[in-house]
Amino acid sequence: MKKTWSRLLSIGFSCLVLCGCAKYHLGNGSNLPFQTLYVAPVCNDSLAPQMQTVLSAQVREKLSQHPRVKLVNSSDADATLTINITHFGQSVATFMSNDSVRASSFTLNVRASCSLFDNRTGKYLFQGHTVEANIDSRTEGDYQSNKSQTILQLSLKLVEKINDIVCNPW
Repeated sequence: MKKTWSRLLSIGFSCLVLCGCAKYHLGNGSNLPFQTLYVAPVCNDSLAPQMQTVLSAQVREKLSQHPRVKLVNSSDADATLTINITHFGQSVATFMSNDSVRASSFTLNVRASCSLFDNRTGKYLFQGHTVEANIDSRTEGDYQSNKSQTILQLSLKLVEKINDIVCNPW
């Protein structure tokens, strides 16, 4: 009889936990202060080669996947997102002890300034918000090919951070 009650209690507790988890959602469920969003072409005031093109495409793709954001192709949107790449750099992370010329790993970093302008009120929702990302790159084989691939990955890291500041109410 004791085993039956303990089983029933554990089943009941498990059901309560599972039902409670069904109501939990990741992220903030609050409404955004805009419904339509225009992403202006990304500006590049850094030495990142052609990164603005990659970043523009990745930002648009990521934001288009958000259920509460509708991207539009004009400034008639409720809000306008502007992004300016302000810094791109690389530094030596490691080098080979027997080679004084070639580094074997670099750290690439990028910094961007983001602003979100509410076109209906004429005020910024946020302005000049700095977003940074960095990534390590090994230089085994073709350095330029590795660097190009790493820039794509670096850009994706930056996109995740931009998505967070745009889609999560402040």
